[in-house]
Amino acid sequence: MRWLGQAIKIPVEILFSSEIKDQDERAHVSFETTGLYYIKEGQYYLMFEERLEGQGPVKTTVRWSEKEAWIKRSGSVNMRIPFELHKKTKGIHETPELKFEVTAHTEKLIHTWDEQNQSGQFGLTYTLRMQGQLVGLYKLTIDFKEE
Repeated sequence: MRWLGQAIKIPVEILFSSEIKDQDERAHVSFETTGLYYIKEGQYYLMFEERLEGQGPVKTTVRWSEKEAWIKRSGSVNMRIPFELHKKTKGIHETPELKFEVTAHTEKLIHTWDEQNQSGQFGLTYTLRMQGQLVGLYKLTIDFKEE
């Protein structure tokens, strides 16, 4: 996926799904969008835009390798969280009103790519704490396919 030393960005259709489970409740968020997938210096990237209800758009970048990932969201919500398999990592979550330190403990990190079908999946399972308080268990799945 390289041409003259540059990463080729492949347009993809994306199905984003997130399940959040706390002690009492379970929430599910899913949406479809389009974005770009590429590989650069041994790291995989997905870039896409989210539309949050009642707020402006949020640009999201997901970067990962075999045992690490990083999610950056910028716009009406700002978030930067690194993830490292079986480890705790610290990040930041910001809204226009507040800024929080978050801690993620990554339990599962997967990535698949089917060359024949030009489709892939990124999956991440982690426990999130905000300001030391347990927020819940997050299961994030992003399916993507070349347009």
